[in-house]
Amino acid sequence: MKRKTGLALMAIVVGALVAGVMAGLMSWQRPALDQTTWYLTRWSESTVIPSGSLVSFYIDGVEYVGSTGVNDFTGTIARDGRVMSLSAPNLTTHLTGQWSQDVVEQAYLTLLPQMSGWQIDGDVLTLTGNGHQLIFTQQ
Repeated sequence: MKRKTGLALMAIVVGALVAGVMAGLMSWQRPALDQTTWYLTRWSESTVIPSGSLVSFYIDGVEYVGSTGVNDFTGTIARDGRVMSLSAPNLTTHLTGQWSQDVVEQAYLTLLPQMSGWQIDGDVLTLTGNGHQLIFTQQ
């Protein structure tokens, strides 16, 4: 009798653990391309963005917005699966930052409309195009 009770109790505990793990896995969702704020961490394979530069990218339907850490920008996006086309970003502010921030801004705004593909792996978004990559994380 004790053995059957022990086995039954163990089955209940194991069942509860499995249910808890499954519920946790089901509640975890990958970040979506749309309506997620992405922060640039590097471009190409090895270039790290200088510290203090907070470059963001956010897509909402057919529009995108962001900040270079100095200026804000907006543009349009067309997508078909993992292929996309970005318009050239339009600055909505025209400020001057520190030299290193201005260099990051110019490079980023030049590369952004060249991006033609995207992939999300965990909390990392990689935009690709013309042999370049822009790599973002969700924070």
